Amino acid sequence: AVIFVAALSKCNISVDFSKSEFVCDVKKKFVKNALMAFEPFLSKAEGDAHKNIQVLNHLNFIAQNEGLEKDFRLVFIFEDKKPLSVEAVYLKLYALSTGKAPLHSLNLENAFDVLENVAWSMNVPIELAWLRENEIELKLDGTFPVIDSVDKFPRFLQHVIPADNMRILDASKVCMGARLADEIIVKPGANYIDFDAGTSESAIVDKK
Repeated sequence: AVIFVAALSKCNISVDFSKSEFVCDVKKKFVKNALMAFEPFLSKAEGDAHKNIQVLNHLNFIAQNEGLEKDFRLVFIFEDKKPLSVEAVYLKLYALSTGKAPLHSLNLENAFDVLENVAWSMNVPIELAWLRENEIELKLDGTFPVIDSVDKFPRFLQHVIPADNMRILDASKVCMGARLADEIIVKPGANYIDFDAGTSESAIVDKK
């Protein structure tokens, strides 16, 4: 975090430590500054080592070849208070699902207020208002998206790579932010596993 703060400072971006979280855009200059600070470790950033540097390396590749026009964000969480941004909610959900934080340990009190209800198509969130505004063109052009679900929360499998011995037979049954034991089977028709819920031991999740 210290390196990231320093890299932002060189971009004339001051991190506001007075709030519980800080979110900013990731720009090419920031990536360059951060990679320079991590230079002694660049050759070792492969496999499971130095994932943060691997992320920076690929962001640098994108910046060089495509430009960082996509929505990439840098997120700091200083205090575990109610999340103020979509980015902070996602970071907390990811921490729960990957076991970086225990269940019921993070404040997600107003997550429903922060997240918007969106249509999910091929792992991409689409604003419902945008679909309504462009409905005629999309349908007549044959480009109306196949909508998999409408929800505020993404699915577990949209962001988390499961363990080799984990079986999820219906992706719609597990919410992002759920924590699943490695040896688990989620059967079709199973009860829904919500965020900040799950299992710590091997189990078979089926309908009642």
